Amino acid sequence: MEHSANRHDQTYSVWKRFVETGIIESSIVPETITNSWKRSKNYGVDPYQKFNQHVLRGAELDALLNSNKDFIRISRPFIENLYTFDCDSGFVAILFDNDGYLLAILGDVEMLRQVARVNFVVGALWSEQTVGTSAVGVVVHERVPVQIQSSEHYYRHGHQITGSGAPILNTDGSFIGGVSIFGPAKKANQHTLGMVVAAAHAITYSLRAAHALSQVTLSNKLRKAIIEKLPEGILLLNNLNEITMTNRRAELMLDLPIDSTGKDFFTSIGKGNESLRNYMNKNDINDEEVQIIRNGTAKNFTITFCTGYGTDEQDVGKVLILNELSRLKSLTNKMVGARAKLKFNDFIGQHPLHLDTIRLGKKAAQSISNVLILGESGTGKNILAQAIHNESNRSRGPFVSVNCAAIPRELISSELFGYAEGAFTGSKRGGNPGKFELADGGTICLDEIGEMPLDLQTSLLSVLEDRSVVRLGGKEVVPINVRIIAMTNRNLKELIDKGMFRADLYYRLNVITIEMTPLRKLKSDIELLAKYFANRIADKLNLDPFLFEEDALNLLSEYPWPGNTRELQNVIERAINSAASNVITKDLLPSEIRFKIPHAEEVERVKNMEDMERHMIIEMLKSDISKTNISKRLNMSRCTLYRKLKIYGIKY
Repeated sequence: MEHSANRHDQTYSVWKRFVETGIIESSIVPETITNSWKRSKNYGVDPYQKFNQHVLRGAELDALLNSNKDFIRISRPFIENLYTFDCDSGFVAILFDNDGYLLAILGDVEMLRQVARVNFVVGALWSEQTVGTSAVGVVVHERVPVQIQSSEHYYRHGHQITGSGAPILNTDGSFIGGVSIFGPAKKANQHTLGMVVAAAHAITYSLRAAHALSQVTLSNKLRKAIIEKLPEGILLLNNLNEITMTNRRAELMLDLPIDSTGKDFFTSIGKGNESLRNYMNKNDINDEEVQIIRNGTAKNFTITFCTGYGTDEQDVGKVLILNELSRLKSLTNKMVGARAKLKFNDFIGQHPLHLDTIRLGKKAAQSISNVLILGESGTGKNILAQAIHNESNRSRGPFVSVNCAAIPRELISSELFGYAEGAFTGSKRGGNPGKFELADGGTICLDEIGEMPLDLQTSLLSVLEDRSVVRLGGKEVVPINVRIIAMTNRNLKELIDKGMFRADLYYRLNVITIEMTPLRKLKSDIELLAKYFANRIADKLNLDPFLFEEDALNLLSEYPWPGNTRELQNVIERAINSAASNVITKDLLPSEIRFKIPHAEEVERVKNMEDMERHMIIEMLKSDISKTNISKRLNMSRCTLYRKLKIYGIKY
């Protein structure tokens, strides 16, 4: 939550500067958002407007809804289901057309009352031309899934919400509109975009399926061709639950016999599927998780079930859409960025110890064994983990990173292993997959593994041994195919001796061990890294290349870098932002570097703050800095400085 608040503050600062000056000087805001901001500004949108003035009413609104009645009817069950997912969380689900007009809005009464104040109502035009950057406006312009978080909205009233939107395609592949869900930014879930994308896909396919059904008497061959192209399993059933058509994907998913057409669906798939029958006895449903047993083997799917209507609005059959759960997890991971971006060529350095680390990492990438990466904070453990994943045969799979120290103890179990429906108060309908399920087919990176509670270590050991998980409050065993990379800056052997870490888990993780070398032991690489960071940061800020004063490079090389490479990068970035020219001089470096304030191995010799202050004063006096400037740098009066000189026994 602290990270989210910090990111909001940073984004808000960038937004505020842009709306006031039209200048963007930060890479924290994605290019998709900044491009939309620029379009919004060019359209002349007032980011501080109190409400949207572009709303259709009366006959114009009736005409809008009438022209989209089929679109609204087919989409409504999916919108209702999307809203039901977070109906108690202040979220609103909407359907909009290809211009950005709002066609349907579902939400709790209080939330609808609040958004109505800014004219967020059916018939309102919520495009970039009217309110600027929003999940609706960007989808209409870009026609791709998007998530707009808090101050990424151009419209100031949108800074308290997060919106996720995805496009819907018509039967001919054209853009017909989209679906979106938004609510309080602090309640936004990382999987929300995946749900919205799934809903948009389901509506797209329902539109196609409904169209195919309405044309059944005209072109059975065309209908068959359409559903064969869909990546989902599609089955068309008549009112007696007899199979009238399937695509090849459905036949493979359910291992249906060749002559299944015309047969009862439940007879064809066999016994043990009462839960599926119960679902299909309900009204239309969308993306419900269900387990289907076929030939004694259980498979997990999400099921979408809707009724097809003829031109006379009569029920003419049913459409069953099956998605393998693993495919939806992969889709969600892509939408929320669960992938590794860094590779081995992102490492900079020529020191033999550094090159040895790269060599071990590349060997680990070719293995299937668990990896344990050890090292101090800031040494690049996460970069190495991503590089190992990207060079492995799992590179096309998800890369899911979990910081075991950042998740509250009471939530870490459900975060890692997921939870079943009804597992606890407030749990989502249908349950929620954990990080291990989301990482299926790829890599899960367990950062700060040494901070994991002992009881969770037992559960993790079970997952490693069985290669399966059971969701919190559930009974179903979910097989997983995941490679584990664990990381820590703690001494696990010491934790084992203290009873804080399981020895058997340590030996399970400690198959391939890679120790990251701290920067203070890579002195020959410090200058190379400093120049690399300077060039990269200058390029991001659209500045000319920076040079280094020789004295500055010497100070950088002599400093022990307790924060390692991460600290070096921050020091260079701070210097560039403070520089009056394109030369980094020693004056731009922090005082602890300029005056050699003890750090790392030396820090034990500095017993308290008085010793450190005395050391700093002596170093500045040696550098011929005037007492006036010394008192200013230490934020004290000259009288206080003279008093401390006497106390510390420093001759002046």
